[in-house]
Amino acid sequence: MRRWLGSARGRLVVGAALAGFAAVAAGCMFNLPRPPGPGPGPGPGPGPGPGPHPPARADLVVSSFQAPPVAKRGRVVGNLLKVKARNVGGHHASKFSVGLYISKDPKITTSDKLLLGGREFVNGLPAGHSVNVHLAPSMRIPTAMLPGNYHIGVLLDESNKVPESHEGNNWRSKPIKIFP
Repeated sequence: MRRWLGSARGRLVVGAALAGFAAVAAGCMFNLPRPPGPGPGPGPGPGPGPGPHPPARADLVVSSFQAPPVAKRGRVVGNLLKVKARNVGGHHASKFSVGLYISKDPKITTSDKLLLGGREFVNGLPAGHSVNVHLAPSMRIPTAMLPGNYHIGVLLDESNKVPESHEGNNWRSKPIKIFP
């Protein structure tokens, strides 16, 4: 049995297509053709409809990220970092974490080195909205970092708690040179 929505003589009919060619709706019987195709269709007519739409999901992106090009290890950089997050998806994003990391490569992941004091939280973000993430000015480059060329970056929703339509676009980075 397939449920469908169709029309008969200008009136809307909601019913169920049975093995025969009859549909029953509100106690009335209409001899309507069964919707073709394997899935739910738009009712009588040429072929199945688009079917149900997938549920809307959030999609968090880093819309802007500012960081210094150089820093000394152990030094405060929180006051020099700026992060703006945006939900480009079609659904509200619940509370999520924002981590700031140092990495040897441009891609930021949770396996990179977290800045000291480098985790903040956003208490949700509606679809289509942006937020400037408040960062603790006391965030520091870890003192154990060896001098050299790295990437400093941000990762939204570090633990993947927010169901998103695209999970791979939650980070952004910039090159940084770490001095002793």
